Amino acid sequence: MTAPATGQEPLFTGGPEPLDPPTLHPRTAAANARAQTRIDHGIHPLNALPLAGNGHTCGDCIHRRYKQLAGRYPKCELGPITAGPGTDVRAWWPACRQWVAIP
Repeated sequence: MTAPATGQEPLFTGGPEPLDPPTLHPRTAAANARAQTRIDHGIHPLNALPLAGNGHTCGDCIHRRYKQLAGRYPKCELGPITAGPGTDVRAWWPACRQWVAIP
């Protein structure tokens, strides 16, 4: 079934406008760059252990736990734990050699 002709232009043409990537806070961008440099050198960004190279990430490791402080923050039981964001464990980081599957 087709819409009746009204003589008006369609409201939308083409596809959606591409979205600009979100702008990161400068400190977040710098921390991500430091983490990526360590990863590129085969070193885990938080605990400085060698990377496992098994295709897994911190996000599927049993050592990644949430610590309840002013909020819930992901921390690694094997690394230093502070109340600051510097010891938060990113789920996308590649696993270190101490990686253990979540049962």
